[in-house]
Amino acid sequence: MSGRGEDDDKDFVVTSRADRRSHRAVTSACLSRCLSSAKSALGKTFFVEFHKLSGINYEIRRQRAHISRQSKSVEAAARQSSKNKTKLYHNFYVQS
Repeated sequence: MSGRGEDDDKDFVVTSRADRRSHRAVTSACLSRCLSSAKSALGKTFFVEFHKLSGINYEIRRQRAHISRQSKSVEAAARQSSKNKTKLYHNFYVQS
C-alpha cells in the first residue's frame, strides 16, 4: 500500500490516504513557518525532518539552516528511510 517515487532524490513513502493528507498538512504548515521566519533572509535553505511515529502523528524538527543565494525557487525533496520510522527530509528554498 506504499507509494514510492521513482527518483532516488525524491523518494518518499506514505502508507495510507490519511497519512498522505496529514503529510500534506504538515508540509504546508511547516513551509508557512519557514517562509514567515525567513522574510529577511533571501535564499535561506531549511532542512526539515519529519518522523512518522505512529499512525498520522508527526514530530517536526528543523535540523539546520544555511544561506543559499543561488536558489531561485521553492522546492521540496524527500528521502526514505527503511527503518521502523519513515523519515521524510524536505529542503525548503525560500525566495521572495
